[in-house]
Amino acid sequence: MKVENKKIVEITEDELFSLYLERNMDDVMDFREYRFRMEKAGCVVKDGDG
Repeated sequence: MKVENKKIVEITEDELFSLYLERNMDDVMDFREYRFRMEKAGCVVKDGDG
């Protein structure tokens, strides 16, 4: 995971999924939607372990 100015700018899909569960976002939206929103906000999501 790469963070700049307190914003995640790059993350692997595995790290993103862990963050998704950690933040209980699974109660709000499915993982595909969460990934889409992160990418739309400017985060680069890498497949696998990077």
